[in-house]
Amino acid sequence: MSKKNLGALSVDLVAKTGGFEKGLGKAEKNTEKWERTVRRSVSAVSKAFAAGTVAAAGGLAVMTARVVEQSGEIENLSAVANTSTE
Repeated sequence: MSKKNLGALSVDLVAKTGGFEKGLGKAEKNTEKWERTVRRSVSAVSKAFAAGTVAAAGGLAVMTARVVEQSGEIENLSAVANTSTE
């Protein structure tokens, strides 16, 4: 291979390597942006899930309290009616 061809090959290789490195840099920035977006999304979903869990637990507590109140009322009504609750 002549020195001229070898020089052209070297210049071409350096140019293509530079373009490849530029593309890798852009890919890295895009990956970092995507990572930040995913982290924010996961954080929002976690907060929403926690809020939903708290709301569900609160609702269950209210339902339990109402069942206890209603069972007392049923006992009172059955005593007034002189019947059994069973």
